[in-house]
Order: sequence, then structure tokens, then C-alpha cells
Amino acid sequence: NPIIYDSDITITHLPQGNHAIRDLAAFERMEKEQLYFNSRLHNIYAKELMIAGEEEHFIRSIPTFLRTMDDTERSVDDLKEACCILAKAYRIKGDISSFFKYAMKGVAMDGCSEICMELGDYYSSIGDINEAILWYYNAAFETECILKLSIKTKDALLALANCYEDLGDYETANSYKEQATSNESL
Repeated sequence: NPIIYDSDITITHLPQGNHAIRDLAAFERMEKEQLYFNSRLHNIYAKELMIAGEEEHFIRSIPTFLRTMDDTERSVDDLKEACCILAKAYRIKGDISSFFKYAMKGVAMDGCSEICMELGDYYSSIGDINEAILWYYNAAFETECILKLSIKTKDALLALANCYEDLGDYETANSYKEQATSNESL
């Protein structure tokens, strides 16, 4: 039987640093061993990539998320997460055909802010500012985040601001910057 003491002591667990690189390395070791990622681990891996992953982490994650797409037992949520990661990985890699393959699959599954952001980033990178605006707007206002909340509350708004600056519409750009700044305090 445990001994219980009544006390005013508060125990607070504070991180000693950013563990993202360590965590991503652990997922990559699991990938090398081709271990199965259950839905919970799949979600954690996808979130870790979206929040802290570098380009090389996305590229190395491709086999894991391709296996998700081939697994007929996976949930729609798992498939949507895989589409987000694969779309970003293939855009980074410069494989535009595969990028659009997974981006459009993500859109067909009701879309999400992450996919819209990737489409906006693609169109911005090729200089199609009006198309980028459409997708960034959808990322910020028309869809929901599934992996990274800041895409909706900050990233897409700042991307919209940059697009409007490129068009010379500084009033609209400043409006989106103010929205992004006000969301930081939430």
C-alpha cells in the first residue's frame, strides 16, 4: 500500500531543451527497422516533423508515410497526416508530380490547413502570387489544422502579408501582419 502525504509541494516538469532532433532520430531508427507506427506514434511523428523537422527529415520520412498510404487498414486521419508529410517532402525534393499527387489526395479528403499551406508555398515559389493567395487564405480561414496550429494562426497570415506586399497592397499586408501578431498572444 502506498504511503500518502498531504503537502503544499508543487512538482513542475519543465523541458531542459528542445528534444525534437533526438525524437526525430528515434523515429528514423524505427523506420530503418521498418517498425509499424500505430496511429498514436504516426500522429506524433507527423507533428514532430511539421513543428521541428528540417528538410532532410522530411525526405527521410518518405518511406514511412508511403507505407501508410499503401496500408488499407489505416484510418482517414492517418492518411491525411501522411498526405501532409508526403506533399511537403516531395515539394522540398522538387518532385512536383508526386507533390501534386499527395496534395490533391489531401484536398480530396476534405483538405486541411497544412495541405493548403503547401499549395500556397508551391505557387509562391513559382511566382503565381494570386494562386498562392487563394491557398494561403484557405489555410488561414477555410480549413482546419491537423498537425501544426501555427499554420492557421500565424504562418498562413504572414504568407498572405508577403503576397500582398509583393503586389504593392501594403494596407492589406499590414492587416494580415496585425492578425498574425494578435494571434501570438493567444
